[in-house]
Amino acid sequence: MVRRTSAAFVIAVLAAAGCAAQQQQGGQQGQGTAAGVTDTTIRIGGVLTKTSASGYSTKDAEIGAKARFERANAEGGVHGRKIEFLGAEDDGQDAAKGDAAAKKLVQKDQVFALVPVHAPNFGGAAFLEQQGVPWFGWATGPQWCGTKTGFGYNGCLAPKQGAGSQTWWGRQMADLLGGSDGKSVYVQTSDSSGSKYGGTTISQSFTAAGFELAGVNSGLPAAAPPPDWLPYVNKIMTSDDGGPP
Repeated sequence: MVRRTSAAFVIAVLAAAGCAAQQQQGGQQGQGTAAGVTDTTIRIGGVLTKTSASGYSTKDAEIGAKARFERANAEGGVHGRKIEFLGAEDDGQDAAKGDAAAKKLVQKDQVFALVPVHAPNFGGAAFLEQQGVPWFGWATGPQWCGTKTGFGYNGCLAPKQGAGSQTWWGRQMADLLGGSDGKSVYVQTSDSSGSKYGGTTISQSFTAAGFELAGVNSGLPAAAPPPDWLPYVNKIMTSDDGGPP
């Protein structure tokens, strides 16, 4: 799924890179070029959760991004500039490592933009926003919402507290199930900060769509699979007045 959706946000960064190239050609050559942009290349790097203690990984997004950039280069690049893809850093599903990765790509590698960013606990958002560096990817947390430089191809799924609630999950399930009347939902997430927040907003989307919320549990260990899944399964299967949701 990650590989198939790579094209969506890669196309977005091609457009952004094109704007930078046009600005440079439109009279800014003498004023210095944009970071990561030369007369012949546009430098791009990404941040992924390639490895994690739980086994969760988005490493395949690097394959999709590389293929899409190669296709763009074969078609002539962006305004004659070839995309130089440096590959993706691994944040290990750790916010601090994600912040360090973003700083390395911008300050050391001098990239124009970060693509792809597929990291649920990505910690580099504030730095990229402060630096004015575009970043594109899978929006899975509030750090993607309300930014000027961050662009999630799936929109803002987890708005910040007080900024409203996403409704996509609930509406989607209601459409698939032929409506929400008489149906209940149980939301299970891991205990990471991003998952806990996502559990809250996803739950709100189901209640907004008319589902009864049978329960929310954000106690699943994110660091490693639990030794016994049965307690979680039993809790789900008895959440709706002793029956399953």
